[in-house]
Amino acid sequence: MNRLIVSVVALLLTLNLQSQSAVITKESASEIIKKINEEMSACKFYTADIEYLIFKTHSDTNALEKSKGFYKRSATNEHSMLVGVETIQNDRERLVIDSNAQSMVLSMPNKKAQLLEQSMQTALTMCKTIAHTKGKHSSILQFTLDPNSGIGFSKLHITYNNKTNFIENITMYYTSTLIPGYEEVSSPKISINYTNISTSRISHSEFKIDRCVLTKGKTYILNPVYQSYNLFNQLSTENN
Repeated sequence: MNRLIVSVVALLLTLNLQSQSAVITKESASEIIKKINEEMSACKFYTADIEYLIFKTHSDTNALEKSKGFYKRSATNEHSMLVGVETIQNDRERLVIDSNAQSMVLSMPNKKAQLLEQSMQTALTMCKTIAHTKGKHSSILQFTLDPNSGIGFSKLHITYNNKTNFIENITMYYTSTLIPGYEEVSSPKISINYTNISTSRISHSEFKIDRCVLTKGKTYILNPVYQSYNLFNQLSTENN
């Protein structure tokens, strides 16, 4: 009896979810994306924990690999960590630290915040259909890509919070891609979860690079802790 009740409840939930899902126009999807972007842009501070998952196939529910990281932003200052790559940016420098390659690249900062809207608006032009599933707390934009688009994946799902419009998940269904270390995987699914989202103040010290790179006169040198790394300095020493 308990199994029957569970099955009925699951069926009702599925039917309810399907009843909330509808195909929408590119114009409607564009407006949703703009709203997501506006809410993100309005935040002076933004922090989120990130979980990056790789699935062997589109239907798999058990991840082949999981990786945890974070993203923090204050205006155009950024600090992120994902899949062994850490990025620290302030108003003078941008440092990318690759722990796998044991290398650092120092360059000028990106003055314009890298937000989602531009890439999502580009994806819209390549869509065959777009569906919108409205849930109680979160909603999902489901992009089905034109197979001739050459974009590299067949479907893209964006889950966002109904109240805040902050993104909670991005899932990409790849048609063909090579993942280092998993050459046998031909069409993976990659899912990125955003949790513990906060708009609380972030200390300016979060975006300093002196933990990794120090200034010496008019140039940069590696912090002794990272002496085994290679530093590629693309900044003009005359500006220091």
